[in-house]
Amino acid sequence: MKKFIGGVICGIVLSISMTSFATNEVIACLFPSKIMIHIGDTVKEINAGGDPIINYNNRVYIPLKSFSNAMGSYVTYQAPSASTENLNKIDVYVVGEKDFPIQDPDGYVSLNIINIKSTNDPSNAKEVSGLIRINKNMNDKFIEIIPIDNTGKEMSTIAFPVIIDDELFQGLNIGNIRTFSVEMNYEGEPSSYKIKLSDRNTIGSFYGAVGYGSTDPTGFFFGGIDSTKTLSISKDRWMDNFSLSVINHLEKNITFKPLNVEYQIVQVKDGKDNLIGTYNVSIPEIIIPGRSMYGIDIPVWNFKDKNGNTISAGKYAAQIKLPTYFEYYIEGSNEVIRQTASEYVNCRRFEFNVDQ
Repeated sequence: MKKFIGGVICGIVLSISMTSFATNEVIACLFPSKIMIHIGDTVKEINAGGDPIINYNNRVYIPLKSFSNAMGSYVTYQAPSASTENLNKIDVYVVGEKDFPIQDPDGYVSLNIINIKSTNDPSNAKEVSGLIRINKNMNDKFIEIIPIDNTGKEMSTIAFPVIIDDELFQGLNIGNIRTFSVEMNYEGEPSSYKIKLSDRNTIGSFYGAVGYGSTDPTGFFFGGIDSTKTLSISKDRWMDNFSLSVINHLEKNITFKPLNVEYQIVQVKDGKDNLIGTYNVSIPEIIIPGRSMYGIDIPVWNFKDKNGNTISAGKYAAQIKLPTYFEYYIEGSNEVIRQTASEYVNCRRFEFNVDQ
């Protein structure tokens, strides 16, 4: 049986990043298991992923996050700080069907709004946060949360993207329960909220006029943050989203063939890139009008790696990896034109600093 060395273990283990000291290490054994949770007539298997189930002193320890997910609950973690009395802070949200009273008309997601608080922004924006449950396939769906007044009408608001925990690298699967937050700016007090869902390729996409002057028939535009600004994990809590656009400089429409682009977050350390996580940007077959562009917004990054652990301070980069070629054809012609992708992109990488 393989040995496993870990930090202090208490009850069911939560997989998090922590410093391990020689005085509180324990030696445990890996314990490969098939663990089934029986809830009434429903049977769910615990999927521990890369987090080991271990045996210590003849007791089995299961990652808390894996166990909670199987039970339909959700776990969050905060590193020690003054606000947590310098202790690791773990919150477990145990919820039932009645705890998600807000749902979109088609039943894709359900919300439980837990907290509404003012931000430090001069515009007096409010942060709305809570839990979101995924009921249906959310591929390429974009969520808006809209405040409703006491007459049932939508309130005028400016809302930033809805931040769903771990969405960028882990995706959203049916049955997932995650925390969410969104900043809004509105006047008055809403009596309730409603959810609006649209295709990400519509809400996060646009057809806009493109200035003349380029001799290339088409190309890519990748952009997002001001890379000269240092981001703060504790203050910013997430990085502004990036977008990828396909530009048509021609007078005629072009039909762009389907393409997959990999969006990456990497840590830059000692001159090398260490991969933090990836997100697949899928560009469908799309007709782009002449002198226009088509764009897709990429979900925001909340300073966590692909395992859901908060990153350390340091230098990072957001970048895209394009396939070797892309293809399209011009209105009035059936000839498929193939071009080398790397020669037709304005920028593929943004480096920036992150502190605590």
